[in-house]
Order: sequence, then C-alpha cells, then structure tokens
Amino acid sequence: MAALTAGQPATVRVRLSSVKSVRMRRGTLRIEAVADDGTGAIRAVWHNRYPSFAKGAEGAHAVLYGTPAVTAAGELRIENPETEFFSKEGNDPLHSGRIVGVYSRTGGLSPRVWRSFTRAALDRLGAEWAAASAPPADLARALDAVHFPSSSAEAQSARSALAGEELLALAAGIERKRARLRERTGLVLKADDALRASARSSLPFRLTGAQKRAVREIAADLGSGRAMARLLQGDVGSGKTVVAGLAFLLAARNGVQGALMAPTEILAEQHAESLARWMERAGARLGLLTGRVRGRERRELLAALERGDVDLLIGTHALVETPVRFKRLALVVVDEQHRFGVAHRARLFRKGVSPHVLVMTATPIPRSLAWAIYGELDLSVLDEKPPGRTAVATRVREASSRERIYRFAAERVRAGERVYVVVPAIDEGEREIAATRETADRIAQAAPGTPIGILHGRLPPEERSRVLADFARGAIGILVATTVVEVGVDVPEATFMVIENAEAFGLAQLHQLRGRVGRSSRPSWCALIVGERVSDEARARLQVLEDTSDGFEIAERDLLARGPGDLLGVRQSGLPELRVADPIADLPRLGQAREEARRRFEAGERIESALFPDAAASAEKAPAAGPSEEDETETGKRTRRARVVQRPRTRTPGRRSS
Repeated sequence: MAALTAGQPATVRVRLSSVKSVRMRRGTLRIEAVADDGTGAIRAVWHNRYPSFAKGAEGAHAVLYGTPAVTAAGELRIENPETEFFSKEGNDPLHSGRIVGVYSRTGGLSPRVWRSFTRAALDRLGAEWAAASAPPADLARALDAVHFPSSSAEAQSARSALAGEELLALAAGIERKRARLRERTGLVLKADDALRASARSSLPFRLTGAQKRAVREIAADLGSGRAMARLLQGDVGSGKTVVAGLAFLLAARNGVQGALMAPTEILAEQHAESLARWMERAGARLGLLTGRVRGRERRELLAALERGDVDLLIGTHALVETPVRFKRLALVVVDEQHRFGVAHRARLFRKGVSPHVLVMTATPIPRSLAWAIYGELDLSVLDEKPPGRTAVATRVREASSRERIYRFAAERVRAGERVYVVVPAIDEGEREIAATRETADRIAQAAPGTPIGILHGRLPPEERSRVLADFARGAIGILVATTVVEVGVDVPEATFMVIENAEAFGLAQLHQLRGRVGRSSRPSWCALIVGERVSDEARARLQVLEDTSDGFEIAERDLLARGPGDLLGVRQSGLPELRVADPIADLPRLGQAREEARRRFEAGERIESALFPDAAASAEKAPAAGPSEEDETETGKRTRRARVVQRPRTRTPGRRSS
C-alpha cells in the first residue's frame, strides 16, 4: 500500500475488514471496507453490489485491481476495483494468482462469472470445426491461451494466431467479392490511333509517367469485355481529373455516355471547367448538373442527355434523381466516394447496364487500409505531380505570430497573389477556436486595405460562386473560409495557406487544404497556427507536415494517430469491424492474407472459419465501391429537385483481456 500513487492503476493482495453497507437513495448498495496488505491500508468502495458481497467480504483475502484516487478530504481510496476472493491457504487457479482476463460486465454478469463460462466453453470445444489458417487443434490451444495464458508472451502469441485466422477469413470474403465483380460483362470500348492523336493534340500539357500508366491500365479494363472496377488514388494535384477525362473521351468515341459524380457543387464545377477546356476541342459534349438552374435550361439538358446529345454529365448527387436518364451510360466515375451514401452510389450505377466504374480519391489512403476498404477494386496510383508545381514550405507557428503572418499575407496580395485563411468554425462558440467573421476582422486590423472575402457552407450557392469568382480574378485577395475549400478550388495565383487552430484537423485533411496552394511555379507557403493550449502531442503530430509533402506517408501517420474510423469513416468506407486483429497494427498482414486466399482459391480450395464467420460475411456484404448484381436496373425515388446548366460556364482559373 505504501507504494500506491493516485492515478496509477495497481494490483494489491489484501485482507478486508470493517466492512460497511449503506443503502443509497436510489436503492443501490454502497459497500466500504478497509483493505490492508501489511504495509498499509486504503479504503475500498464498491457501488451497486449485492448484500451477499458484503457478507462474504468481512475478513476475506482478496486481490484488488483499480486506480487509486484522492478524495476531497485528502484520503487515498480505490473505487469499484476488480475483486477476486481466495482462501488464505491458496489461490483460486481460475480467478487469481495468474494472468486473468478482464471481461466487460454484460447482462448483469460479473467478469468472474464470464471467466467461468469461458472456461466451461473451452473445455467443451471439440476438434471438428472449420479452420482457415491452422489445424483446429492449434487454434483451440490459441483460444485457451488468449483467455487463460501462463505468460504475457503466450497471450500475445495466441492473439497473433487468432488475428491471422480472422484476417484470412476477411481476405477470403474480399476475394470472393472481387471475383463476383469480375464476372460482370461490360461494353468493349476500344482506343485507336486516331483517338490517341486527338487526345494528345487536345491536351494543353504532357502527361506524367504515372498518368500514362494509369491511362494504360484503365484503357485495358475498358477494352477487356468485363466491367471495370478500379480505384484511382492520387495525391493532391496529381492530375486524376485528366486521367478520368481521357477515359470519358474514349467512351464518347465509342458512342456511349459517361457520368462524373462529385460530392460538392464547387468540385463539380471545377471538374467541368477543367475538362471542358480540352475535351470539347476533341469533340466531346459536356453537361453540368447541379442545384443551380431550373426551368428551361434544366429541361433542355435532360432531353439532350436522353437523346444521347451529351457525352459526359458532371454533377453532384443530383445525378441520381429519377428524371435524369441516359441513352447509353457505360462509364461512371465517383470522386471522393467515401463522402457519398451507399444508396447514392448504387442508384447512379443503376442508370446504366453493367457500367464501367472508376472511383477517384485525393485522400491518400495507406495501402494496408485501401486493401480493407477498396479490396474488390483494382488499384491505380498517381505518385507524381505535373511539372511546374512547387513544393509548399510548411511551418507550425504560435498564435503570437498571427499578426506577422497576416502582414505577410497582405504582401502576397500586393504581389498579385492570393491567400487562403482556413478556420474550423463559422461562428464563435464556447471553444477557443477561430471563426470566419472574427478572423476576417482580425486580418483587416493587421493588414488594412487588403480585400477580404468570407466563404462557408451556409452561404447560398450563388453567393459562394460569386466569392470564388472574385477570389480567382483578384477582387478578393484573402479568402477566409471553412473546409469548404478543401477540394475543388483551383486558383493558380494562390500561394499562401494559413490554417487557424491547425490542431483541430487531421493530418490528411491538413494536407488536402495545403494542396490548394503550390499549383503553379510560384513559391508557396503554408502556416499552421496552433492554439495557446495545444498539447505537445498535437505539436509532434503537426511536425509531420513540416517534414514531408508525401501524402501517403502523411496518411500512414494519420492512421496511426487517429485510427481508420476517424480517417475515412467506418460506416461509409465499409471497413469491417475486427474482433481480434488490431485495425492498425495488423492491417499490413492483410496483404499477405489476400495473397494466400487468392492462391488457395486458384487451387480450388475452400476457405471457411468457424471462429470468424462474420469476418468473411462482413467483407462480402460491405457497401461495394462498384456495382453489385442488384444494381443492374434503374429503380429508386427522386430525392430532391435539381437545377442544371447546359454546359459549364468558362471562368478565370480560379484494461484488456489477456
């Protein structure tokens, strides 16, 4: 007892005395006792226990596990400790004197009862059941060791063996889902020399080596006779839209239509503008569908689409509405798929007959995580940036440097450049974080005379477009915005990104925001301003952005820091819940498991696991990135009215069980 410290979990072997029971106001029973181990004593308190607990506690020998705390009166005591009673002569071999599993209290049953149930179940476990990664007897021993280990090393080894079984079951489910996708036939879309020459002459720039490789992979899919199901993963500014545009051009030359669905109007408009600059020169006809225009323009566009007079329709989730009918939809591209609901994606797929599907993301996803989330898709990676793009010098700065940073921002504006200032909130609140209006006022005081604009998601669409257009042409020099500018805003003159309360954002999101600058040959900068109460851990996390501009490395660090659910959103991404395998540390093993599953399937073997039947099932039932068998006919109800424009308007580039 003499070594106990407040706030530090500890296990002590004690004798209980002076046991008292008090019936509380709500009828629950509070039990207090003095716990003495011979070196000192501490008060132990249990809440909501049965009277029999108090009767058996007086004079009993027990092991207590918990975290001591100091009361308001300055007394050190331990509340609701895990408690195991044993006789003075010896330990209970199941519940004490060894490493014991700690189970959650479920259904009113204590960890001690669950431990007894587990022992009984393991004793009845037979040897005849399906196992994927090892003989059933080996896995049975691992099950026993993970619940009742003789050492920590044995527990860890057993957990690793069970994780391998779970990952192989998960991999088998992914591979079965992948095989079903590859059974879908697709229209054969062939590329000829004339098309290649037209594409080369229409593009105002040369493709990078990574873009050429991705185009070859996509073209091979489109000409294979099976429906493409591919993920195009590229860092910020790597040129994914151009690759998708070349696929759309190939579809148009084969007499079929394409659809590109983006998560925001800003991103949809940006895609339309950038693609229209060169695709129309190659003879493709583009349309833009958002919630911006009603009436006659809407009717004309939908009629043209149904006649086949529009080769590529770009838009938001308005594309999934029932009135939107294609004559012959053969290629669907979904940008930043994890931002859409499963139903939205499926309804768009249904508008074609077994369409080719390309999923694009600028959110760098570690390969280990991509295997779990997009396991059924083939993968193309753009790991180069177009020539002429500059590295963005990034520095973490204190709040005390804010005025100096804003004066530097004003200097960039006077030099004909643009500046983003991103804040985490629209309005001021109880939390000490920056908001749009207050930040704009602070900038105006530090840099008087600088034209400042505000952009956030509550502004009407027309107002957002006007603000962005003014920013692109220079009427606004400093744009104070929320993360609405994270994707889809391309202003080459923007050279300086300031992010207030940078500790409030994830690394991958900060990297996305930083990608709004450095889109030309001009020197570019990014200042990450931290709050006054930022933790040392948060500072160390932000240091990663100073050290590297590699989005994939940043994503790996973000995964380790925040976990996969925070990185992409488990429900939207379809990442199955793992019961034993660690969703971060063990995911790299999934690649090995997939190779083994593929090899065994090719040899005609079956892979089943009685221990983890839900792992394979969850992988197979997870929301598909590509169409499923049920998505082949158009169904669904209209979700909201859409407004459309005939074509894009050209603008200035703007404690745990052992």
